[in-house]
Formats: sequence, structure tokens, C-alpha cells
Amino acid sequence: MAQSFRFGVASWLGSGHQWLSWVHRQDVIRAIQFLLERDDLQGPVNITSPRPVTGRDFATALAVHFRTFIRAGVPAPVIRVLVGEMAEELLLNGQRVLPERLQTAGFTFAYPDLASALAAIYVANPSR
Repeated sequence: MAQSFRFGVASWLGSGHQWLSWVHRQDVIRAIQFLLERDDLQGPVNITSPRPVTGRDFATALAVHFRTFIRAGVPAPVIRVLVGEMAEELLLNGQRVLPERLQTAGFTFAYPDLASALAAIYVANPSR
């Protein structure tokens, strides 16, 4: 999602009101390690941040780390033309996925909120 921001355009898909589940890659690695050490957990486990955001909220948080001149969404009809019939499922309909089983099992996120996750990526590595 950061590519348009590198060109000065803060953007989101469709209305931007759909939920966007995200997770910092370090938390993904830590969660996988945590799960590999647990024999008591079976079946699917969501590895997502405990604090999902909307597409617009994600764009607002990401814009803090880039110099943007334009703030605009990519209209849903354009996405439908570019992606086809899967546009709704893949990009325009969000899901508010939560890591309930992971947290109940005792996992704690190093980056539970988007601001801290983006700061770890862009403040620590300004060239990204």
C-alpha cells in the first residue's frame, strides 16, 4: 500500500470504510514461533493485529511517514474494472479479523497498534 505514498498520493481502496486486518511481520514470526511451541493449540489461529483499522485510517497513519500532496481513494468501479469479479471479495469488502485464540493462549503483540508498527518500520528504516 505504501507505493502510492512514495509518489505523494495518500490513497485507499473504494470507500475506505471497510475493515483492514494487518499485522507487523515481527509479530507474525513471533506468533508462529509461539504456536510451534504449543502442543495444546490445534486448528486455525488468526495471526492479525488485535486492533484492525479501516482503509482510510490505515492511509492516515501511513501518511504520517510520507510527504503526500494528494489524498484520494481509488473508486470501486475502477477497482472492479482492473481486478474483475473478485474485486469485491479481495479488495472492497473488509473483514474485522481478531486474534482471539492467539491472545487467549497468552501471546502478546510487540506492535498491537498501527502507529507503533509503522514507526518501527519507517522511523527505524527511513529509506523504506
